[in-house]
Amino acid sequence: MLMVSIVILIIAAAFLLAEAHIPGFGFFGITGIVLLLVSTVITVVYVPFGIVVVLGEYAVLAGGVAVFVRWAKSRQMYGQFILRDTLNEDKSGFGDLDAFLGKEGVAKTSLRPVGVADFNGVSLEVTADCAYIQENTRIKVTEVSGRKLVVRGMRETQVPDIQVPDIKEPGLNN
Repeated sequence: MLMVSIVILIIAAAFLLAEAHIPGFGFFGITGIVLLLVSTVITVVYVPFGIVVVLGEYAVLAGGVAVFVRWAKSRQMYGQFILRDTLNEDKSGFGDLDAFLGKEGVAKTSLRPVGVADFNGVSLEVTADCAYIQENTRIKVTEVSGRKLVVRGMRETQVPDIQVPDIKEPGLNN
């Protein structure tokens, strides 16, 4: 039974190693943990001095992980496992959105409840304080919550489409 336990432990280690290279916590990680627990139970129940053997297995496993981490650091591979980038830049390009509090604009898309609005030529993502605001509706910023602008539709609903008439200059035959 000791050999079966060791084989299961090796398979568990292989699954956990695969999980380290595949993003997310999925099939390989869960299966590896389950196999590790199965190996531990088999060893403790069926092998004489099983607890001592399990402690030895875990010591070897911990030593293997330590050697792997040291090897990965020496090969500059450690940076592939650790995300060191930080997001400091504002996506909207505006440092302080509080300046938009009370500003009026026009909904460029339907707000269901999130959409895009125009504030004097500046397009920003906004959230309606109700379920739906139609496109081209005049809106007003009522709340700024972090990076989120909350808007409310104004009484005069639709922005009229401006039709530019054809202007004929005097003296020209068009």
